[in-house]
Amino acid sequence: MNEAGGRAEHEAQLADLALFVLGALDPVQEPATRAHIAGCVLCRDVQPGLELAMLALSTVPPELFVDGPAPNATDLVRRTLDRLREQDVELSGVATSASSAAQLGYTLNGAAGWVRVAVAGTDLPPGIYRLFVVSRNGSREPAMSWVVDAAQRPAPTITGSAAVALADVVALELQDGAGRVVVRADL
Repeated sequence: MNEAGGRAEHEAQLADLALFVLGALDPVQEPATRAHIAGCVLCRDVQPGLELAMLALSTVPPELFVDGPAPNATDLVRRTLDRLREQDVELSGVATSASSAAQLGYTLNGAAGWVRVAVAGTDLPPGIYRLFVVSRNGSREPAMSWVVDAAQRPAPTITGSAAVALADVVALELQDGAGRVVVRADL
């Protein structure tokens, strides 16, 4: 504590120091807080600990910051972990048509509440194709569409996305222009 201020002023300065470290201090108050820190041994000693605490808090998902104990804490942790998995997981594979030589290579990458899709179809006859992402609740969300012509060899990689969380994706369906399922990849 510096000699210029009393205990009450110092407690207010510690509160300002915490706001300063959080980046939430009013910019008008910053010069006075910086001057106090420069002249106060205690505040200079406290500041690194506050910065370390801020660094630790920055790694906690926002969903875990709740007011009081969450009544469904187990569900909250599960949903948080699912959300983190969505952002780090990549699913890849190849699906073959049950009625033809057509194949669909796919890669799915999760994002917050949606999925990125990259596909390459082989031995697809010329025509219009649409890819749908099938969710756990049975809905089919369009991810992309493209045209295959006879000259496309090898098949290009097509990318798209759908508003389905990766954790909820149960299948990919490639449909032809008539709406018939050409290839289905069950995940």
